[in-house]
Amino acid sequence: MQTLQNFPKHFFEAINAMTRHRKAITFTLDTLVIDAIQKVAESHGDSTSRHIEKVLFDYCKSQKAIEPSESRLGENRGGDRRKKPKDSTTKSDA
Repeated sequence: MQTLQNFPKHFFEAINAMTRHRKAITFTLDTLVIDAIQKVAESHGDSTSRHIEKVLFDYCKSQKAIEPSESRLGENRGGDRRKKPKDSTTKSDA
């Protein structure tokens, strides 16, 4: 009979990854902070939510609140969601 202790560690990591998901939550923040986060996120090509998640994940990991073996959830929306630079050239109607 196989006990849970006999299962390889990567088995439990895979199960954990399957149960993790993103959840909407609301925070009340200073508007100065909100504007700054949006600006920094845009400069990194991230959505505000994605950037906050990355920063907080790394912080929690550095504080040992998240196991060192854990990794961030991947992008699950598909496609490139980063804003494209605006084209400065214009076409004439000639």
